[in-house]
Amino acid sequence: MKEPYFWRAGLDPKSREAAPLTRLLLSPLAWLYRNVTEWKLTHTTPLDVPAKVICVGNITAGGVGKSPVVAAIRKRLNGLTDQRIATLSRGYGGKLKGPLRVNPDQHSAE
Repeated sequence: MKEPYFWRAGLDPKSREAAPLTRLLLSPLAWLYRNVTEWKLTHTTPLDVPAKVICVGNITAGGVGKSPVVAAIRKRLNGLTDQRIATLSRGYGGKLKGPLRVNPDQHSAE
């Protein structure tokens, strides 16, 4: 994978002209992202739950293999504990707007 050309501003004559403009155009988005993230961190309260929680995620939204990692963790934990294990996921392309109570008669893990 190759880094974006504007990371090399000042090194590549082609990128010298575009880099300042790119930074200028992206600065408002960076400012907005930073401020929204800061607001969320300062205005939300962590929730203590009476269960152990493993969160699998990263900054990349999709296609990086989080679901197989979750499946592998779940498989390993099933062999180590007698406790019930739950997996919560919005799922790829999920469209539900809120929580859904799972009914074993209607829903399947397969």
